[in-house]
This record gives sequence, structure tokens and C-alpha cells, in this order.
Amino acid sequence: MKKNQIFLLLIAVGLFWQCQQEKDVQFSIRKDGVGFLNRDTPFTDITTLYAADSVISDSSFSLARINRINIFEKGGKPLLTVTPDNDSIQGIGNIRINDPRYLTDKGIG
Repeated sequence: MKKNQIFLLLIAVGLFWQCQQEKDVQFSIRKDGVGFLNRDTPFTDITTLYAADSVISDSSFSLARINRINIFEKGGKPLLTVTPDNDSIQGIGNIRINDPRYLTDKGIG
């Protein structure tokens, strides 16, 4: 019985430790990305990654391709503005952060 209690305690401590190490990347600024986006994210995947938010494409200047994507929270607060790069495989060129909740690990926003 005592061995079972020790075993359960070790499992509980391990689960607690694992939960402490997971970070919410939704509002993080990292070396290789911002939020759910990173350098390798295809421009076409933005609507999938931010499906819970409002994603609005701005193609007013060019009918053939999208110039910019604005990402808003469901309440209407702007989060990000993303523009594609000019490569043949459209990736992310620039990300403009519109929300002060985006922070680095050191708390810089």
C-alpha cells in the first residue's frame, strides 16, 4: 500500500512539473516567431491557425493576391497584421503586433 502511495505521488509531481514547463505561445514573441506564427508558416495557413479569431484579408490594391491579413479577437480588438513576402512560395514577410499582451520571455513588449 505504501509503495502505491509513493508511486501515485511521483506521478502527480511529474504531471505538475510538466504543466509548469508548458508555455502559452498565443501571446509570445520568440526569436523565430510571434504567437502561433513562425518563419516557416505558409501564408495560406493563417486562417487555420487563427480559426477562433476574426481573420480579414485586405486585397484592395491587387485583385490577384492578398496584400495583408488583419487578425482580430472575437471582440474586435486587433491582434496582428501580417503581410506576405514576395517569394514564389508565399510565406510570412512581416508581422505587425497590435496588442500589448504580446511579450518576450523577459517581459518586453
